[in-house]
Amino acid sequence: MKENSVLLMSRERTKNNSDSVLSYIQENPGSHLRGIERGLSISLGTLRYHLDTLEKTGKIMSERYNLHRYYFLAGSFKEDERNTLKMLNKKTSRRIILFIMERKNPTLKDIVKNIGISYASVTWHIRRFIDLGIILEFDEGRYRKYHLVIRSQDIANLFKNYHNEEWNNWADNLVDRFLSL
Repeated sequence: MKENSVLLMSRERTKNNSDSVLSYIQENPGSHLRGIERGLSISLGTLRYHLDTLEKTGKIMSERYNLHRYYFLAGSFKEDERNTLKMLNKKTSRRIILFIMERKNPTLKDIVKNIGISYASVTWHIRRFIDLGIILEFDEGRYRKYHLVIRSQDIANLFKNYHNEEWNNWADNLVDRFLSL
């Protein structure tokens, strides 16, 4: 009798962990393994087990890009949305994309000056955006500029839905700048 109750408790804990992982991915699409681990405080082995199980049952899907595997609810996003969400999970990438949305075709120097990080770091992030088809690099005279390939409205919707606090801060800053003119 005691063995049955232990088995039931174990199954319930497993179901709760699976539900937690699924909910986390629903609220934070494009998260990678370590991000989910930090967000849920679940051991890495347990997390891998639940991610594998959820993927095998068709509830989630994953995509590998560079060194990470990113997780999404199955059938929830188009490819360009998934690619954008992969990048939006990095704070510096979010700052860069917001700046490109705001300034329309900035140069690398403009981005470095505004974001306040090194050329090498900005270049690293920009290369990822270009690889994923989110922005386009083009030459204009002596300058190399960057343009969004994905509609600003689509990126704004992803921000509003999954990075709302940062979106609101950015919008407040824009309003403050506009009102100070």
